[in-house]
Amino acid sequence: MKFWCYLLSIHFLLCINLAAQHKILAEGYKAISFDTLSIYMLCKGTKSKMPIVARQFNYEDTNSTHVGIGLVINGKLVIYNMVNTSREIALRQDSMGSFLQDETVFYFSIWKANGTQLELKRLRSFIEKKVNSRPGFDNMFDLNNGDQLLYCSEFCLKALIAANKKKYSFQPRVISLENQLFENILKRKILKYMPVDFFQRSTYFKKLYEQYLP
Repeated sequence: MKFWCYLLSIHFLLCINLAAQHKILAEGYKAISFDTLSIYMLCKGTKSKMPIVARQFNYEDTNSTHVGIGLVINGKLVIYNMVNTSREIALRQDSMGSFLQDETVFYFSIWKANGTQLELKRLRSFIEKKVNSRPGFDNMFDLNNGDQLLYCSEFCLKALIAANKKKYSFQPRVISLENQLFENILKRKILKYMPVDFFQRSTYFKKLYEQYLP
């Protein structure tokens, strides 16, 4: 009896979670028409990382702490993003619902760039190769340690370069850390990296939608 009560409780909690996600996406999100010849960038912000990542390391976006790249596959938006978790696979393939699943997410935005068939073909090929090679997450945020250790914005950068190197040309940001804790963790005083919002300065990307979550 206790076992069935436990299962019912789990089912009830899952239903609440799914209902909450549906409510989040219902406000303005359903009006967006995703198409196969576009490249999408998806940003989200979590309350725990926002004071550090967004406010100290981004160019201008003070909300976003994570970014992924989205493609329409079989009529649905799939978000490819590198995550730093204990899971074996760091390169996730998310729906919008699973992308926003973390209860600490308070903000998300959707950006779009028009693409060509050739660009989308190159981009899909790059992502397919990465999915098969299963890269790990780069905790050192090093742009010069190969293609098998990547952080979220670095993965997106390489994906865009694969689509069109001339069109999506972004220079890394270089800053002095000036923080003993950061210097000890990253083992350097100067950080050369790609911010989460690196693509937002491009004239090719336009913001489609943004929302602050309760």
